[in-house]
Amino acid sequence: MNDLKRILLVLEKFGYPNNNFRSLCAMTGYSPDNFLSDLLENLGEDKTLEFVGNTFDKLETHSKGSYLKGIKIPLWRPEEYVYLIIENYNVDEDENDCVFIDWSWGDNKIFDDNDKLTTLEEIDNDNDPWDLDDFYDGIKEQCFDYINNATGLNICWGI
Repeated sequence: MNDLKRILLVLEKFGYPNNNFRSLCAMTGYSPDNFLSDLLENLGEDKTLEFVGNTFDKLETHSKGSYLKGIKIPLWRPEEYVYLIIENYNVDEDENDCVFIDWSWGDNKIFDDNDKLTTLEEIDNDNDPWDLDDFYDGIKEQCFDYINNATGLNICWGI
């Protein structure tokens, strides 16, 4: 608990989620790869779920009127982004390296093959779904990296 307690105190001071999460861990000698399992071991499943929920809430963006837009994930070019909406999540003490999420895409802008800024829906309509697996895997990887770098949490797609 001492290592976890130390990194939690540092995160409290510097803010969490924090894009420098891994650097803060290195500064304290804490291994960020153990973060979720340490939370589960020390806080239990219910408190860890509460912690994860608070973390996702801090990452989420709300528009006027409290409409949930999701977590804004920057993609490969500055104009490109996708909002990841986490509809539900779960942790499992037996699978303690991953937060399982039910999810959907929110607002998004991305360049198509013709270098035109468009949406995922338009890309879906203009392409055979079988041709888009690698494309969507790349977007999911960007989402995973963004959340992991800011929080130390690994997301897994689908509960």
